[in-house]
Amino acid sequence: MPEPWADDGGLRREPVLDHDYAPPRVVRFVGWARCLRCRRPFFSEDVVRLRMCTGAVGGCRESDERFADGLTGGNYSGDRRAGG
Repeated sequence: MPEPWADDGGLRREPVLDHDYAPPRVVRFVGWARCLRCRRPFFSEDVVRLRMCTGAVGGCRESDERFADGLTGGNYSGDRRAGG
């Protein structure tokens, strides 16, 4: 995997190759991205799948605050009780 480079605003994407295939195939791309939650730039090891920051101090991926809005999974139905 390429070493992180200076923040370029997400312009550069470097492929990560799997050399077990001939010819080697691209398995993911690395580069700078902005966190979907806090908008801070972070170096992503997979710019397609990792879209929330993983900062050493309080990254959004490790934080339980991302569930603070009550949407804690796929079963959110809201308050739809009769008379409520």
